[in-house]
Formats: sequence, structure tokens, C-alpha cells
Amino acid sequence: MKTIINSLVIFCCFAAQGCTAHSDAPGNQVQTAPAAGTVAIQQKKTYGFDQDGVYISNQFDGARLNNAVRLAANRYQLTIEPENIPVNSSSYFAFQVWSDKPKTVELNIKYTAHKHRYIPKISRDGKNWQPVDGVVASEGDTLITLNVQAEQQKTWLAAQEVTSSSDTY
Repeated sequence: MKTIINSLVIFCCFAAQGCTAHSDAPGNQVQTAPAAGTVAIQQKKTYGFDQDGVYISNQFDGARLNNAVRLAANRYQLTIEPENIPVNSSSYFAFQVWSDKPKTVELNIKYTAHKHRYIPKISRDGKNWQPVDGVVASEGDTLITLNVQAEQQKTWLAAQEVTSSSDTY
């Protein structure tokens, strides 16, 4: 019995020190558990551009948007940071856009630490999704540009269809 308890104590000590993932496959890098404090917490907010009557928000479950700035009339740059480096340095994004009057807005989605990898999806109700047409990637695939018809009703844009915990429980 004493041997089992000693073995459990030793195992717990090693487990508490973290883990390292190794792969012998060519091109794979060794990744270690991130240090405390590397999770990028996004500020949930609505970015309002009153001069254009355009609004962009990450205030819903499953959203990911770290910043939005106006470049010119009806043109905006949206910043997407990974949630957790190196564990999940994903190019995932999800946000809503709407406007006071129907108009086309240009959205430039800038990734800070990774490349574009998903075909963006669009939804007018948050439930039914379609691929976005006319996506242009540039700057080594760290920037994509897409034009979206903004309406008074919120439109969801996301890297993948949004299915949050509130949708499944």
C-alpha cells in the first residue's frame, strides 16, 4: 500500500510540472504548455462608428474580435489575436456587424500571430450559415478583405459556424 501511495505522489508531482508535446513528423515543432498569463482575454464590446452609422460587436457567446478601427468611410480593420499561444494559436473569429442604413462595408481582418485558414461564413440569424464570396487574402495570408452588406438587422460573420455552450445546453 505504501508503494502505491508513493507512486501516486511521484506521478502527481510530475503531472503538476506541466507537459510537453513531441512529434517526430517532419516540420512539426515541439510545443510546451504556456506560461501563466498568456491567455489573451478579449474585451467584450460594441465598436460604434457613428460617422458611418456602422457597428461591429463581439458581445455574444462564441465571439472572437480583439479590436476594430475605422480606416475610411465604410472601411474597417478588425484585429484577431489567438486566444492562447501556443496551445491554440487559431485564426478563429466571430463578430456581428450592422448599420443604421443598408450599405456595403469593407472589412479587413488582420491576424496578429497566424495566417488565414478558414473560409468565412455569414449568417443573418446566427443559425443558418453560408460561405462568404469574394474573400481576398494578402500580406502572406495574415490579412483578408471582404465586402459585406450591412443592414439594420445584425449579421454574424465567423471563421466557422458559431455553436456556443449556450446553444448546446
